[in-house]
Amino acid sequence: MTLKPIRVEIDCVFQCPTCNTETWHTIRELKHRKHLDCPCGSKTHIEPVHTVEVTYAGRATQAFDSAGKQSGPTFPLDDFVASLVSLGHKTAEAHKLVETHKDTHDGDDGKFLTFLLTQGTSR
Repeated sequence: MTLKPIRVEIDCVFQCPTCNTETWHTIRELKHRKHLDCPCGSKTHIEPVHTVEVTYAGRATQAFDSAGKQSGPTFPLDDFVASLVSLGHKTAEAHKLVETHKDTHDGDDGKFLTFLLTQGTSR
């Protein structure tokens, strides 16, 4: 049996200025934190994470029109939902974003994911 990841978590890595210990925190965790406590006892203020650059690497398939002519690659919308969920969006919210904006998809998957992320943060 071959397993595929169910989601991807993006981590921010911080290094304690006192002891150089590295700690990893997901974007989701950092939404609710203003400081980090290191095991050495140091308490450090953290900068908020405003943007994350994402390169989408989903699987493209060839699309065909009604005449059977190749009309270019298409990208499974579920891949975009999974990408949004891994960045902290709730599943229902991610589905709604993709469904609402799927007609704006121009075949450039990286631009579309960036567009979805922008739409999801401008509330």
